[in-house]
Amino acid sequence: MGFEDLRDDMKINNNDSSFNNKEEKKSIGILIRNFFNRDTFVFGVILGFLLPILGYFVITGLDYLFIPPSNNIEGLRYLRNSTVIVISIFLNLFPFRYYMINKKYDRTGRGILFDTFIMTIAFFILENYL
Repeated sequence: MGFEDLRDDMKINNNDSSFNNKEEKKSIGILIRNFFNRDTFVFGVILGFLLPILGYFVITGLDYLFIPPSNNIEGLRYLRNSTVIVISIFLNLFPFRYYMINKKYDRTGRGILFDTFIMTIAFFILENYL
């Protein structure tokens, strides 16, 4: 093995290290993409449960954000709590359609649909208490 071979090996290793840094930066996006590319019922149930909860807090926060500052009455809101819950449950429609139509992931879509049915039934049973 001569000096030329060692130089060639060093060039390859140096190029590989810069290539690996770029790959590491891209790997976070790939990990996120791979996380959401699952076709399991459990993943659908988890996704179908977390999205309405996140939607509820976002919609409630936006509702309180747009209250005029002159009204200092506690509890003044534009939307009733039951309306916010229905909108939050409705948000499951978007990932359900994405996983069933675009991705063709039936198990994930079934998990989202299962949660949507459970939350809708629970809403109608507990509607008088909200």
